[in-house]
Amino acid sequence: MAVTIVTRAGKGSPLTHDQVDANFNNLFNRTVIIKVLPDSIPTYVGNGISAFTIPLALNGLVLSATAGDLGAHVYTAGVTGTTDIMLHNLTQAVDMLTTAITIDSGETDSSTAAAAPVVDGSNNTVATADVIRFDIDAVSSGTAANGLEIRMQFKGA
Repeated sequence: MAVTIVTRAGKGSPLTHDQVDANFNNLFNRTVIIKVLPDSIPTYVGNGISAFTIPLALNGLVLSATAGDLGAHVYTAGVTGTTDIMLHNLTQAVDMLTTAITIDSGETDSSTAAAAPVVDGSNNTVATADVIRFDIDAVSSGTAANGLEIRMQFKGA
């Protein structure tokens, strides 16, 4: 999603307190894209398929629950069933989602999935050096999808 900053010149009048606060929050949005599996490797079920460590720049931010800010992409669609991905904060020992990221059968991106991922509002804040683990909880039962990327946006609280 595009970052929206409201300016006084653009608005034509002074900004409200809420608009100023929203501008600051939008300045702190950070998008992370992680290549979990190379394009030619089939997806497979397992915990810790890949992981990344939260850098200082993301300290104190929250995983965005806004539609489109969180998703996954495969490079060859799976057939029959879904590919389901969970984000797990290994350091805090909690899943970050209450509904996994899903890529439907015959599709290559979660943006068109029948079920959108749901971020757990109690477990969405990250701290420097937290390890975020990527788990694949389900793969298509006919032919597994190939490759996997995860998109995550982190925002100010």
